[in-house]
Amino acid sequence: MKDRLSERDDRPGFCISGAGGLPGAGGLFGAGRLCGGLSALVLGTVLSGGFVESVSGNPLDGHVVSGSASIGSDGTVMTVTQGTDRAVIDWRSFSIGAGETTRFVQPSASSVTANRVTGGDPSSVLGSLKANGTVVLVNRNGIVFGTDARVDAGGLVATVHDLDTAGFMSGSDVLRFEGGARPGASVVNHGTISVRDAGLAAFVAPHVRNEGVITADFGRVALASAKGFSVDLYGDGLLSFAPGDGLEETIGDGAEALVQNGGTLAGSRVLLTAHAAREVVNASVNVSGLVRATSVSSRGGVITLGGSGSVRVSGRGRLDASGSGGGGRVTIKAGPFSTDGTIDVRGVDASGAAVARGGIVEITADGVMLGGEITASGASGGGVDVASRGVLSLAGRVEAQGLLGSGGSIRYRGRRVVETGTGSTSVSGLTHGGTISVMADQSIATSGSYAAGGVYGKGGRIDMSAPDVRLLSAGLEARGR
Repeated sequence: MKDRLSERDDRPGFCISGAGGLPGAGGLFGAGRLCGGLSALVLGTVLSGGFVESVSGNPLDGHVVSGSASIGSDGTVMTVTQGTDRAVIDWRSFSIGAGETTRFVQPSASSVTANRVTGGDPSSVLGSLKANGTVVLVNRNGIVFGTDARVDAGGLVATVHDLDTAGFMSGSDVLRFEGGARPGASVVNHGTISVRDAGLAAFVAPHVRNEGVITADFGRVALASAKGFSVDLYGDGLLSFAPGDGLEETIGDGAEALVQNGGTLAGSRVLLTAHAAREVVNASVNVSGLVRATSVSSRGGVITLGGSGSVRVSGRGRLDASGSGGGGRVTIKAGPFSTDGTIDVRGVDASGAAVARGGIVEITADGVMLGGEITASGASGGGVDVASRGVLSLAGRVEAQGLLGSGGSIRYRGRRVVETGTGSTSVSGLTHGGTISVMADQSIATSGSYAAGGVYGKGGRIDMSAPDVRLLSAGLEARGR
């Protein structure tokens, strides 16, 4: 076994062919092949549009700064054997080539290794990263996991922000990260990230994007945009932000969301948030993929979306906190919020049959446009509460039906509430109907449908309250037996 502390100083960090290494590489570098360290020149291309197709070897020039660990290699496998529960290792570069493996052997599942990159290259993980405990990767230049990247660890924190190593080495479960990132630095995943044993997967940078799969079995997943944050490794706090942690400078043209999920996120608790000053961000969070939350006992988990800019769940986007043990909770706090996707907190089994109570959906925003579908139905209906500080527009389907029992409750609040003919709201129940409440400071104008009937029991209730209420071609039904 060779000592990797002094090996491979002159090995190239990557190779790019003009025809296909990076999008547009032929025009930027000309035809042929370029090898060397990943420079700032190509950083934006690597982390905004694609990723490096070829990275040679495993991490380079590791130096143990705190704690105890040994670093060795055998062929394509690098092994970091940790002797203390916490350790800090500085690396000149931390990338893993395709077909290569970096493995952390830690004293226990609660052990943590902090890896800091001191060189100027972003980290490109194209191979395998394995650990029985938690791995923290800090690279101010950015981090990208390629399509074939595989991470199997007790936990993973990938960020561009500096770690408070004194607090880390003191054994605190709450780790503090602040500053250090290059402007516009990103953490991007195209690969498969698996976190075991109720662990944590957290990606934090000014820009964060997932196009792959991030799974934390009964654990926690967080994608966040901020310039500083604290992470609770084992408690319920997940991520927290101090008053000065928000981004204060405009990044790009503001049209691209700071946090994007076009892939799959799955955990017991899932958080997507952009922590930025209101005046510097237009788009905070965009979900065009799947976010799935399932907790113990097959109950739906918790999904939280937040940002001072716009938050959007697009047509193919799905927030799923349904469960056979009962629906979970989806909470959204935003500037403007819009959806033509699906928000699902049903109490259903794998076949879609109602077997438990529906969950809760709470939306609070400056303005709300509801298309698509929101469903909190179940054996008995759950609850949907939508509050807009401006206009609340309803064009989709919102349900909290009791398919075996009583209907649930749906409440809309806004300065103005507008529902089109395509909008429908239902809290019907097999036994008793539920409650629909529509309140506006100025006006309500609706041509949609509202149903609160009870098939075998009492009818429900539909309340509308505003200085100006206009029932255009609206249909209201709250009959009971």
